[in-house]
Amino acid sequence: MENAVKKTSLLIAPAILLAACATGGMRMPASPPGYWTGSSTSVEEFRHDNVVCSARASRFGNVSTAPDNRIDRPMQRWPNSVAQETYESCMSEAGWHAAG
Repeated sequence: MENAVKKTSLLIAPAILLAACATGGMRMPASPPGYWTGSSTSVEEFRHDNVVCSARASRFGNVSTAPDNRIDRPMQRWPNSVAQETYESCMSEAGWHAAG
């Protein structure tokens, strides 16, 4: 009897695992959500353009500290409208647009 229970368990466990995989269970996204879109998806290109545009926005908006914008996070707002508009315009010229 005990031997029959072991055999049944060995048959049922793989069947449950197979069923869980077939239903899709927990799926991971293929890639992280894109908060920025552009002609490039290169993190390095985004970083470069972000540094250039942040410097321009800081200069024209008279801001000493730039927000920490990254390709994998929503756009952080600048402290004043001049800096914000300068930053967005510069990023747009570089081919980047904030999603949402």
